[in-house]
Amino acid sequence: MAMHQTPSLEIRDLHKSYLEGGRTHVVLDGVALTVQPGERVAVLGPSGSGKSTVLNLVSGIDRADRGRISVGGVRVDTMSEHERTVFRREQIGFVFQAFNLIPTLTVLENLLLPLELKGSLAHEHRERAQSLLDEVGLLDRADAFPDRLSGGERQRIAVARSLVHHPTLVLADEPTGSLDEDRGARIVDLLERMTQTGDGSLLLVTHSNELAARMDRIVRLTHGRLVEDSA
Repeated sequence: MAMHQTPSLEIRDLHKSYLEGGRTHVVLDGVALTVQPGERVAVLGPSGSGKSTVLNLVSGIDRADRGRISVGGVRVDTMSEHERTVFRREQIGFVFQAFNLIPTLTVLENLLLPLELKGSLAHEHRERAQSLLDEVGLLDRADAFPDRLSGGERQRIAVARSLVHHPTLVLADEPTGSLDEDRGARIVDLLERMTQTGDGSLLLVTHSNELAARMDRIVRLTHGRLVEDSA
């Protein structure tokens, strides 16, 4: 008999609106999505459709107007701001478009920071960080500061940092946007291996049909709702 697995992500009836010029702009209108352990899901949609908003709500950076969000069976939407911050750094990996690297820390220190915040920095953690740097081709830049790196190099560091603490769920906002085709393919390979080894699931936002096609499933954000791709 197959054992029931708790979804890595479960979203139900998610709503989010913003006030713009005195008018209410509806971004998400009843979004629903389930991502299973080890599954890779791409979210496609035009700019301004709310793709990044979904990631911000799932991670607890922003709060929904209403709806339910569970990561690994834990309700995120009912947490306080402090609880969401702690949960995010322990259970979620986030690849931001803007990288969000700490400029006063070296590349290696940026990767070790999520582990330090968890209070669990040991020799094996440093080895994992160095291994990830090797995976993204930047082990030789471990002692460099972010301002010495190109945009593509910073993006690769951001991807490595999102994986270093073995998150339940990785959220990736255009993770190959600053990379050439070859480097972009290597980053996607790394994200795919992460899920194949059972380390977590991936929710990836992209404009690229080619990148989305490498995922297990594609959903499209249309009129504030996620629709399963039938192609």
